Amino acid sequence: MKSRAIDPLANVTLPIRDVAAAYNQAGQEFVAYADGDTGRLFAFEGLHSYADRRLWSPLRTSLRDLREAGADCVSILDAGCGAGLWLRSAVSYARALGFSTITARGFDFADTQIQRARALAQDLAQLPGVHLTFNVADLGERLPEADASVDIAFSLYTVLSHLPVKNVPEVVAQIARVTSGHVATSVRSVGSTPTIFVASLDKAGYFQLDQGTDQCEFELAGGRRMVLASASIKVVIISASGTGP
Repeated sequence: MKSRAIDPLANVTLPIRDVAAAYNQAGQEFVAYADGDTGRLFAFEGLHSYADRRLWSPLRTSLRDLREAGADCVSILDAGCGAGLWLRSAVSYARALGFSTITARGFDFADTQIQRARALAQDLAQLPGVHLTFNVADLGERLPEADASVDIAFSLYTVLSHLPVKNVPEVVAQIARVTSGHVATSVRSVGSTPTIFVASLDKAGYFQLDQGTDQCEFELAGGRRMVLASASIKVVIISASGTGP
């Protein structure tokens, strides 16, 4: 009997499946747009270089503070990791600081991005003391990590924007629940530069961002039309021990 492929998103709600499909279709175009040169960690020379530097600073400081406090092991979680650039950067920096054991997990609802993350992290994941994994999962589900088991967690850029606004506090609380140390979360705010999420704005032949219905509709080259959930959330959180500013 022929075996049937298992759909990792079979139980995910339809809107999230639609978002995942859009990121899967964008594929490498999204990686180039979001991360620039994936082989150059800490370069911050892409379209989002200013925001990248601002976000990396507290993450780097959190890792350094843990090491200076005498920690020898560190656990890191990236919720909505895409192709894994931020998690690879955090793991690489933790190794440079001298952590002997680094446990890191990244997850995303787009399986093509997880495939890229695994491929890009292959060499890093094989280094002694590094336990680095990536898997397909929905941010709306309960995190499998135990309470206060993660030292540093982050969910960056547009990840939370694709969730229904009413669900965002619960998701942020989930991330804070599993984190004993530092949480960094950012989302696109109302009034910010329009975005089509999966590629730069100049790639769109047409786009419409409707903050009344929380939807972004656009068309890419070749007639690829996409409609994404786009929550108009005005939140930026960078906090310690799961507490807000």
